[in-house]
This record gives sequence, C-alpha cells and structure tokens, in this order.
Amino acid sequence: MVAAAMAAHRASFPLRLQQILFGSRAVSQAIKVESESIEICIPIDRGGSFSPFYYSFDAGGIYFIMLVAYADYNKSGEQYEWLEKDLAKVDRSVTPWLIGRWHTPWYTTYKAHYRDAECMRVAMEELL
Repeated sequence: MVAAAMAAHRASFPLRLQQILFGSRAVSQAIKVESESIEICIPIDRGGSFSPFYYSFDAGGIYFIMLVAYADYNKSGEQYEWLEKDLAKVDRSVTPWLIGRWHTPWYTTYKAHYRDAECMRVAMEELL
C-alpha cells in the first residue's frame, strides 16, 4: 500500500517537470518501502536534508519545499529541525517565491488521512 502511494506521488510529478526543475542536478534513488523497491527522482542538492522524503531545492526564483507526514514532524523531530534551519537560509530577495508540497494535504475534505494531516499542520504551520 505504501509503495502504491509512493508510485502515485512520483506519477504526480511528471518526468519532464523533474527534468526542467532539477536538470542535471537530479538523481534517481532506489528506496525500499515495505519490502518493495521503488525508484524516485530527487535533486542531488536537497537543502541539507539526508532524507528522500523531505527536502528542498530552488529553480530560478522559486524555492520548493517537500515535506511528509510520515517522518517525525514534531519540534524535536529531524524534519522539523531541518525545515527550521532550511527556511532560515532562504534569501527572499533571490528567491521571492516559496512553494510547499507535502503528503498529506493539511486543508482538505478527505477524511482518510485527517489525523496525520491535522497533527502535522498543528506542529509545523507556524514555521511556514
């Protein structure tokens, strides 16, 4: 089930868009999720993140932040601490646009992931 969700995540980020945004800075990384090996495309320079699930990169005047509800997002967690440091480095005069994307969405009527999304939103929204 997790592998299917990751495949859907990858499919939602078309290969051509990955090439445009990442260019030669992209790397395909095989990861193992619930005994299934899947391949995802992520930027080589991930804003100091060592995780394939949360990272950041810039493309032109846009700074992209990718987050996930299935990594520790509490104030003492690695993802939260990484995001706090990463956002402090953003120079808004160079990259005036910030775009955040995460799984699962915080504002939705979809009830299946409500608890994941709401807990993450409460913990991290003040950073954004």
